[in-house]
Amino acid sequence: MLLIGGALGAFAATWSGNQAKETVGTLTESAETLLDNHEELAETARNIAIFAGLVALVSAFVKWKGALRHVPTVTTAVVSLICVCYIVAAAHLGGKMVYLHGVGTASVANTVPSSLGQNRGASERD
Repeated sequence: MLLIGGALGAFAATWSGNQAKETVGTLTESAETLLDNHEELAETARNIAIFAGLVALVSAFVKWKGALRHVPTVTTAVVSLICVCYIVAAAHLGGKMVYLHGVGTASVANTVPSSLGQNRGASERD
């Protein structure tokens, strides 16, 4: 069940990443390259996560039938480990985009209502 939840989470993450990509504006060439690589890694991770979820379902069915007890478990573990590697690589590139190139930071700052900044200052004085 956790792998299926992870696959759904990966789908949501790539969807929200595609939505956020539309708001970043103009990027430098190196930031654009990072974004493209990040997107490719994230989509691959999503696809592997979906595959891992399917492998887990097949594994559960095969175990229930009593055949090949360890093969499905090992296969599920290997596919999951590969998925984790892609997730770590995509996250690393995402961090580089934000912390080295500031990707997404300006678009977030522009969407914060000015009243929030005023209220925050008042609460800090209290």
